[in-house]
Amino acid sequence: MVKDYNFQSLEEEITSLLIFQGEEGDKIVIRLTSGDINNKINLIKSKWKSFPVSGPFDYSFISDDFNAKFRKEQQLGSIFFVFTLLAIFIASLGLLGLTSFTAEQRSKEIGIRKAMGSSSGGIIKLLSMEYLNLVFISFFTAVLLSYLIINWWLNNFAYKTNIGVLSFISGGIMSVLIAILSIGYQSLKAAFRNPVDSLKYE
Repeated sequence: MVKDYNFQSLEEEITSLLIFQGEEGDKIVIRLTSGDINNKINLIKSKWKSFPVSGPFDYSFISDDFNAKFRKEQQLGSIFFVFTLLAIFIASLGLLGLTSFTAEQRSKEIGIRKAMGSSSGGIIKLLSMEYLNLVFISFFTAVLLSYLIINWWLNNFAYKTNIGVLSFISGGIMSVLIAILSIGYQSLKAAFRNPVDSLKYE
């Protein structure tokens, strides 16, 4: 009798398992210690061939066999990671272009505000908060959708982890930092521009 353990994918519950030692068999399980694995495999192969009746020597590592059960999830994670990086890059370029366009369109307004005594910090806050508000709205929408999708995906597993709040918090912090980096340069450029350059043709 042994304790229950999962010998299948985590999508399946632990089921009954019968372990027995037969007089005949073409498979054996060997535990190897760390070291020169190749020499140890060659030694096992020579011992295997020394038996009077032995089939072809073919081996695999249990860790590799177990990892193969989750290869689909690993590939899915890699695909999502690549598409996430592409989405962040495209969104950053779009946000940078939109900020640049808005700062150019509102150059006269910014010049008048500065001429009327508005500080550079106030101009930066004016330009930044418009986009940060959109980032916050997008973030909360993404959190809701991702929670529903991840929860649906985890329901396929008999054994699963809980969805941690820390992942969403770190994602929100990264989103805000990326947005600040994207709009920061154009906001600073517009805030410190000489108002005379914006108003001299008025």
